[in-house]
Amino acid sequence: MNFDRRLAAASISVTAIILIPQPQVAYAKSAEPIAVQLESNYRVDLSVQVVGELVAIDPKAEDFYNQGVDKYNKGDFKGAVEAYDRAIELNPNYTIAYSNGGSIRYQLGDKQGALADFDRALKIDPNNASAYYNRGTTRSTLKDKQGAMQDFQKAADLFQKQGNTELYQNALNRIRELQDTTSTP
Repeated sequence: MNFDRRLAAASISVTAIILIPQPQVAYAKSAEPIAVQLESNYRVDLSVQVVGELVAIDPKAEDFYNQGVDKYNKGDFKGAVEAYDRAIELNPNYTIAYSNGGSIRYQLGDKQGALADFDRALKIDPNNASAYYNRGTTRSTLKDKQGAMQDFQKAADLFQKQGNTELYQNALNRIRELQDTTSTP
């Protein structure tokens, strides 16, 4: 059977979806119609989606967490905090989202927001050495030297148990710095 004759006898509807391997994620900004000429008498319209903002098909906390990391790496700190907050909405026990959000809030000057995020992270995971260290830094900035020294000591203890000698030493150095400023008239 001749292909031209079979095609003429049928009404064809074509939908094309092009997926780029990225689990549970689709990209869309705008659709631009294009036309493809199959034969001189037949025309098929397709839509092409242009890569734009990340839109989760079935949003998971990890999708928003990854979006937060990506936004942070691109310098969009406020967007990163928003993405971490969305991750936390989907998974209220997402410790690293609290910790990362707290670190960015600290950088943005929201010390109380940072402190609240570190507190939540530590409530979920009381063995999170980095959260203790970062909360110590935040407390130090807020002039809570005693609280900062306690956090740095807890961080040092946990880093030592983890075998992380570099961060263990960093925490001890922070304690010494605070002790020096306390004893100086």
